[in-house]
Amino acid sequence: HFAAFGLQPSDNILSTPLLISTTVDFISDTISDEVEILKFVKTYIGALIYRKFFMLTLKDTNNGFCYQAFASSYFGFTVGSLMLDREKTNYSETVGTVRGMVELITEEYREVIRESELLTHAGKSAALKKLDHLKVYIGAAPWINNNTHLQKLSYNDELEESMSLITMYKLVGAYHQQQRIHFFINPSEDFWEQTMGPQIFLNAIYSQDQNAISIPTGAFIPPYYDQKWPLAMKYGALGSIIGHEISHAFDSKGMHFDSMGNHRNLWDSENANAMLQAQKCLVEQYSSFGHQPYKVNGNSTLNENFADNGGIFVSYRAFKKAEKSSSSFRIQGLDLRSDSIFFLAYAQIRCYKFSLEYLYGQYYIDYIDGFYEQNSINLYSPPDFRVTGPIQNSEHFSKVFSCSSSSNMCAAEKCRTF
Repeated sequence: HFAAFGLQPSDNILSTPLLISTTVDFISDTISDEVEILKFVKTYIGALIYRKFFMLTLKDTNNGFCYQAFASSYFGFTVGSLMLDREKTNYSETVGTVRGMVELITEEYREVIRESELLTHAGKSAALKKLDHLKVYIGAAPWINNNTHLQKLSYNDELEESMSLITMYKLVGAYHQQQRIHFFINPSEDFWEQTMGPQIFLNAIYSQDQNAISIPTGAFIPPYYDQKWPLAMKYGALGSIIGHEISHAFDSKGMHFDSMGNHRNLWDSENANAMLQAQKCLVEQYSSFGHQPYKVNGNSTLNENFADNGGIFVSYRAFKKAEKSSSSFRIQGLDLRSDSIFFLAYAQIRCYKFSLEYLYGQYYIDYIDGFYEQNSINLYSPPDFRVTGPIQNSEHFSKVFSCSSSSNMCAAEKCRTF
């Protein structure tokens, strides 16, 4: 590992060697074979080196680990309650507005399905039934301010300040694994507790086995949402994310779950094959994207690309209907109408700044058994292509910005989702 980076044994790679020995103790309880333990530690050290030189500094990695592992993974609801308390002034109004957006976008999705040239009458009926049974969870759980319930979820009865990070992680992690097994054996009726992600991040999700979408409190902040924004920005940003999550109900995985979330094919072979055949267009399109010397894996990213394209398409249509009952809006100093602002808001949510090395490590390269290989399982395309791809396929965008057929922002063959 060291030689691969041209490093000398004296170079300081890990500022806390104790972390490695502690890791061995941590995994010894679950891995009895010494050879397997050594392989695990070898990969773990390699991953740390990889992150240090290709993605983040070791300091950032450790800080990120602490924050993600505890604040996000295990104490998301607790931190969410603090966030809700800070934002409670506009919370109810925001939830009401977002719920109205979900309803309008869902209704517009029904229209898209009815207009579909890919599905038969039976196929459309099955898709519409799935939308009819779609569950929607917005904002925070109703018990988010119940300290007793939060304490049970976070398992902090036995945590002490004197404990090491690994010890805390081990205790809390074991508890959460027990909870997962419990929910598997005894499915909970409380979607928030069983499925909902942390409140502190934009982590909108679609649950296949619940046929449900959730929009957490963390999505109620810029660049995704602001209650004061005009409709164009609300629908271009959060609206496209809502449409994205609903689209997962019909992607290549979602089509294997029925309207009740049972693992049963939604469509017969004729309709399923028609949808999959149309999606080959997306595979080819995204496989042509990349940052030299790498290319996007159009197959592994298909479902997310499908959702991105479906999300912006249906959100724009819903926005145009919502706009009819609202006053028009223009940004002072910019000669842009609401339609243009919609697409700018969409692009803004994918605006990132990071190094080329980070880009390679995050989207193109896998660390596998001591070797760096081109990523074959990443589910997401790089952010710039999550904008370029759907926009190239958008007839609405081409019309709004008067794109010529030869423009880079106008695909010669526009891929469709339905």
